Amino acid sequence: MKIWKKTISLVLAFICTAFVLATAACTDNGEITFRLLRDTYELEAGESADIEMELTQNGEALPTDAVRYASSDESIMTAENGKITGIAEGDAVLTVTYGSLERTASVHVFERDISIQMDRASYDLLLDEASLDSAAVRATVSENGAEISDAQISYSVADPSIAEIADDGTLTAKAHGTTTLSATYHNVTKTAAVRVWANATQEQIDSFDEEYVNRFGRQYITDEGLHVDQVASGIELSFYGTELRAEIHSTAIIYVRVFIDGDEEGVFTRMNRGTTTYTLAEGLAEGIHTVRILKSSEIYDGQLVFRSFSSAQFLRAQEKSSLKIEFIGDSITTGYGAIEQGGDRSVANSDATKSYAYFAAQALGADFSCIAVQGICVKAYHWQPSINMAEIYDYISPITKEPYDFSADADMDVIVLNLGTNDGSYIDSGHAEYANAFPQDYADFVSVLRDRHPDAYILCTYGLMGKRSQIDQGIRQAVQGMQDDKILYISSPVQDTSGASGHPYRTAQERFADVIVMYVEELLEL
Repeated sequence: MKIWKKTISLVLAFICTAFVLATAACTDNGEITFRLLRDTYELEAGESADIEMELTQNGEALPTDAVRYASSDESIMTAENGKITGIAEGDAVLTVTYGSLERTASVHVFERDISIQMDRASYDLLLDEASLDSAAVRATVSENGAEISDAQISYSVADPSIAEIADDGTLTAKAHGTTTLSATYHNVTKTAAVRVWANATQEQIDSFDEEYVNRFGRQYITDEGLHVDQVASGIELSFYGTELRAEIHSTAIIYVRVFIDGDEEGVFTRMNRGTTTYTLAEGLAEGIHTVRILKSSEIYDGQLVFRSFSSAQFLRAQEKSSLKIEFIGDSITTGYGAIEQGGDRSVANSDATKSYAYFAAQALGADFSCIAVQGICVKAYHWQPSINMAEIYDYISPITKEPYDFSADADMDVIVLNLGTNDGSYIDSGHAEYANAFPQDYADFVSVLRDRHPDAYILCTYGLMGKRSQIDQGIRQAVQGMQDDKILYISSPVQDTSGASGHPYRTAQERFADVIVMYVEELLEL
């Protein structure tokens, strides 16, 4: 009987010892207790939770600096600094170690199908106008498609100096500018643009000062007004009302494209020779509107002068994009014959806003400029017998030949250089020896671009109308010789001659724009 009792005592002692070893360890300074207070965790993706544990020695808490945390799958859950964070739906194991002691817990991460809808995609407020300087923001929350009627949504504004929002969702204008409104529920956030506008006078608008209007491309102002020679250049202005009129002088019958409130297609609009007052927008809902007018026709087709604008109430323009791109090219860049398939090119079927250059600028939301002339070569004289790009690049316009102030482009991000098609034609027209000179001429011009724009990426491209090996290899040779990591050659993967006079049709221009956009987004990490 005594033997049986002794055996039971030894078993109980062994069990108790095993339990203690699971939660404690002995050191010279006494027993350390280390255990997790929870063996399971459940949290939402994006949510964090403290790791609850006990780490003591002789009943006194120890510092946790030496504790280490690990996750069995960091794509589901991460563990560090005493916290776990859900990443994506799934199950993972949390491992916590202290010295030779190791403890584990299971972690389940779930995702809630939560969405937030806001009553507007953007909010426009007008300073100093009692009925327009504030707006009631209305947001709703749905989970798995069902609305949560009592959802507690929190609102915030990225720049409170421009607009502020109260707890009840009242958005109030503070200063002219653009910021972002955020509506948040749990870990889900929905954003909307907030634009606060300030009034401007007609005199300020007609000054064409960029404090009040946005201008695109190289232009110049005289007593006659704002002169627009270059393709795809023009002006953007904003107003409160229902229509916009403009007095415009044209030296010939040419075309502009008018874009209203961000419309990407625009309206192809004829400009008659002489001075005419045009209604550029009408029948709009009363409110804040923005109109962009860009020159579709080429430099030598005719020039425009914007003389004045009229509307019910003008507004100061919002700041342009900080992303700046310049396109340099020939008839491909000018949109020569881009809006008609087959037949001969005319002013009526050519449109610079339907070339790859403007398509790319639109897709990137960039500020842009186009320096392009049909038939032009880098340095040779061919279809343009008296000018080349190396000569005219430093001018505001090849018509005025006034020097351009490159300080305005000191922060240019990207230059897209699309020349070589006419140089190849020049070689094929009885000037075979120019194939040897072309690489150096091209490199010399790229050196000018690097001097004018020290920090810009220079994307050299060629081949949209087909490739001649002398030009393709000449550009490669020039770019390689520059030994500049920010000068790249893009051989066009798109070839097309289905537009008027064997030029690229607009759909091919769009496809090539996608190529340029891909490179720019990758290079600038957009």
